[in-house]
Amino acid sequence: MLMKRILYISVLALLVASCGIWGKYHREVPVPDNVFGDSLTANVRDTIVSLDSTILNTSFGAIGWREIFRDPCLRRLIDTALVKNQDLLTAHENVIQAEASLTTARLSYLPTVSLGSSASPVVTWNQGGDFSYSGAAYASWQLDLFGQLTNRKWAAKATKEQMKDMEQAVRASLIASVANCYFTLQMYDAQMKVALEARDNWEKTVEVIYYLKESGMTTEAGAAQMEANYHDICAQVKNFEAAINEMQNVICSLIASTPKTIERTPLDYKTMPEKFDLGIPVGTLLSRPDVRSAERALEAAYYNLHASRSDFFPSIILGGSFGWIGASGAISSPAESIAVGTANLIMSLFNSGKLMAANKVASSKQTQARLALEKCMLDAGLEVNNLLVTYQKQRENIEIYQKEVTALARASESTEFLMKYGTTTYLEVLTAKNTLLTAQLTQLQNQAGLLQTATSLYQALGGGAE
Repeated sequence: MLMKRILYISVLALLVASCGIWGKYHREVPVPDNVFGDSLTANVRDTIVSLDSTILNTSFGAIGWREIFRDPCLRRLIDTALVKNQDLLTAHENVIQAEASLTTARLSYLPTVSLGSSASPVVTWNQGGDFSYSGAAYASWQLDLFGQLTNRKWAAKATKEQMKDMEQAVRASLIASVANCYFTLQMYDAQMKVALEARDNWEKTVEVIYYLKESGMTTEAGAAQMEANYHDICAQVKNFEAAINEMQNVICSLIASTPKTIERTPLDYKTMPEKFDLGIPVGTLLSRPDVRSAERALEAAYYNLHASRSDFFPSIILGGSFGWIGASGAISSPAESIAVGTANLIMSLFNSGKLMAANKVASSKQTQARLALEKCMLDAGLEVNNLLVTYQKQRENIEIYQKEVTALARASESTEFLMKYGTTTYLEVLTAKNTLLTAQLTQLQNQAGLLQTATSLYQALGGGAE
């Protein structure tokens, strides 16, 4: 009677304790208040509206990339990169490996079946040699009463989803990288065009100033300075040619191609929208693959912790074997077969503290995963805030620089005209032309930077959708 009570109490204690090893993961997404920041000006907040009526109330990052990047040359480059890029292909192989691990975890519920056989000669001093053999089929099946198998299966499933999210992160990064390199290449084209026009203009200016020198209207120093500036612009043209070649090679690397000329269209910063819809913060951030990956890591850590707890409970394994034993080369009849059935209850009582240590490690990893998710959410909000403000300021700068370029162009024409009639010096002409060229090149940088910031904002809001 006492033994029965002890048995009942032991079973009840195991059942109560096992409540801590069964439980599905519940999503934990700690989205802070004002995750995108409360420092945006009213003007910037007013511009957070939809791209157009067809995607009203849709987050900018949830739009398919083909709707964002409408340049046909850029689309072809991105399509090629998505098929051939080695980093993306490697990330996909990680998904395949995770799927294989999940399949293994699922199949662990099934029994293990194996076949075995042996043959050996038997020699005795009196009776001489003999030959014996045996053949048997073995089977074992672990009962998952305490969740050892289930928790590891759920952890493997979370890991597979994490690998898919990481593949999506690589994909989104690849799309953004191709687009940003393409915009940089367009910028170099436009800057070289400006430099070529400036070179031609300076060549004419040098001719004029040497004519003025011969007429005694300027000095040798002024003419030499003008000529030196002309050669400096010629050197800038060569630098742009080298930069174009280098950027083309970067794009070739992204699309897994040998060096070649990249087809492209002229730079047009107006291809990007002026206004964006950030969407609901929790939905927007959950569309980011890095945030999803961080949450999957927390989910896997949750199940791994439960699995480590379940290791403290016994494992119940049902087993059996069926076979024959024969001697002297004769095949025994089925009537002489041997069948054995077993039921094993295995529980670790002392394992040098390994189970306790493994449980502490699993608990620590879960804490780390939760902290990583919180940090990922905060970093995502800061990134969106920075990019949104930068984008708006870049648009304002483009308008300001355009006015500056227009004014400097008038100033350059006026000083050159006045120099021809001897009412101004070559230094004023030199200064006006150099200032104009610098402003034109900076304006092109602003325009390309606007496109690149919009691309980065698209990625930060979860970009890379089909």
